[in-house]
Amino acid sequence: MSITPQIEFLLLAHKYSIYHKSVEAKSNIELSSAFMAVNDYKKAKKYILNGIKLALESQDLQHVIYAYAVMSDYYYEVDEYDNALKYIEKVDSVGKVEERLVDSRDIIETSLNAGLIYTKKKEFKKAEDYLQKALVLTQKANDLDTQAQIFEALSELEETKGNHAKGLEYYKQYADMNDSVFNEEASRQLNTLKISYEIDKKDLEITTAKKNEEYSKLLTWTILLTALILILALVFLLFYSKAKLKSSKIATELTAKENKISQIEIENLEHEVQLKNKELADLFLHQYEKAQLLTEVIDNIDRSNDELKENLQEQLNKSEDWTNFKLHFDKVHEGFFQKLNELAPNLTTKDIRYCAYIRMNLTSKEIAIMLGISHRTVQGIRGRVRKKLGLKSSDDLVLYLMNL
Repeated sequence: MSITPQIEFLLLAHKYSIYHKSVEAKSNIELSSAFMAVNDYKKAKKYILNGIKLALESQDLQHVIYAYAVMSDYYYEVDEYDNALKYIEKVDSVGKVEERLVDSRDIIETSLNAGLIYTKKKEFKKAEDYLQKALVLTQKANDLDTQAQIFEALSELEETKGNHAKGLEYYKQYADMNDSVFNEEASRQLNTLKISYEIDKKDLEITTAKKNEEYSKLLTWTILLTALILILALVFLLFYSKAKLKSSKIATELTAKENKISQIEIENLEHEVQLKNKELADLFLHQYEKAQLLTEVIDNIDRSNDELKENLQEQLNKSEDWTNFKLHFDKVHEGFFQKLNELAPNLTTKDIRYCAYIRMNLTSKEIAIMLGISHRTVQGIRGRVRKKLGLKSSDDLVLYLMNL
């Protein structure tokens, strides 16, 4: 036998009913009915006997009547009709004394059972009295389902009596009532389904409306957010374009300024070079004119006056003049003397002066005057310098020194 949810609930409630006899009595009675519903008559009897005992002890007549009615049901179910009738009579007996305490459902059930029992016992008068009594009570209570059962019982009674016409009449009433009950139940279920459908429909409409509202809000926020992003993007692009334009303008101005500065620097450098070239040219011209004059004087002095010639020759090759010239030359041709010294460390001062004059693109005659020597001697220096620099016969000394 499986325990139904109803029995589980009643057993749980039964644990907490022991503190009050009247409540405990009702708990036992209801457990008995529940076990009868699952055909566990052994437990049903146990609980109904406890229920009767507790109801009597509590002197709760309403529960006593309820217990007697369930006890009669028990005996009816186990086919102990005489015992069932005893408890039906007890229900009637107590009900007559305390009519206000009697539940009409208990009287209906016991009267129906009594009618069925007396029909089986062929005590037709008692059977009809109990069934008619039950019928009146069901009509007052508008209990259509039980009315149908009573009409069925009356039909069976008349058939047993041999009154087939009346039995058929009651059976038709049973069938009509049963159909009515079925239709009422079907109508009730249909109404329940309709109500459930309407509730579900309304819930669906509410849910759909909420979803639509949420979707509408989401769409609105999405549009607003998209618009905001676009606005921010446009603002960013605007500022970026302005910044880029400004940066480009600044870069252009900076480039222009740098170009201008570079141009000024180039012009200054060119001016400085020109100035240095002019200074070098002026110095060279001064020294050249001096050398030319001294050379002419030396050439016109009598050969017997050698001492004067030597003094003039010393003036011509004066070291201070060369030092001053070398300083100005190095400003114009920076690093020339250093490179020359690295290439040929064994060059003499006269060799170096010769190379410097060649770099200035002087002729052999001009070089001879500046060095205070003859043209032939200049050619000798030329050969010596080529050798010291390690030049081949095919190498151009002038071009070599110009590129140094």
